[in-house]
Amino acid sequence: GSGWVDGKTRALFVDFAFYSPNLDMLVVSQALVELLPSGAAHPTTTVRVFSPFRFRTQTSQELGLVGLWGLAVFGWLLALLDSAAALARQGWGLVVTEPWRVVGLANQAVFLALVLLTAADEVEAARIFSPTSPAAVLDRARVRALLDLRDQEDAVLAASVAGLWFELLRFGYVAPLFATLTQAMVRGAAAGLLLTVLLLLLALALAAALVLAVAPVAAAPPSPWG
Repeated sequence: GSGWVDGKTRALFVDFAFYSPNLDMLVVSQALVELLPSGAAHPTTTVRVFSPFRFRTQTSQELGLVGLWGLAVFGWLLALLDSAAALARQGWGLVVTEPWRVVGLANQAVFLALVLLTAADEVEAARIFSPTSPAAVLDRARVRALLDLRDQEDAVLAASVAGLWFELLRFGYVAPLFATLTQAMVRGAAAGLLLTVLLLLLALALAAALVLAVAPVAAAPPSPWG
């Protein structure tokens, strides 16, 4: 009798957000039911659990994460200084003479975007869970914005790791090692893909054999000639 659900309604969803200060964990879940034109209902549930603050120094894991980020930023600064020195010596002509520099510059820009996104993520988390915010109520829109920031951060992190891997291929004594690792990874991926295809074909063959084994044999129709 509410009137907000009728025959034209196509989806119903309910969002939940729970935060545990003791565990420093945030749980965000969504229950979605799509009402198809055929009358069928398609339910979907998503649950995400994560810590809104990653750069505290209360546990050894957090200390390790802070240390890794410090090393990454230090390496990024060294690479940035190296690229700046190369540009000062050769100008933008090094884009033609040293194509790997393009990968390096692009990766440094991606890492800078990652740092900015991470900083924005931490600032937004501090605003949501600040002492002045209501302790019993979470702003759903701001929590969703925090999740969007995390998703963007993960995508940029993947791009940065890929760019860093290719950039390491050009560094002196580590280049042969990373070239060998890259070849091994490509071969492993090809072997894994081939094995997956073979297992899929085997599963299909077994399924077909099982269907043929349990299917009833159709009786031959009686002959009209007796």
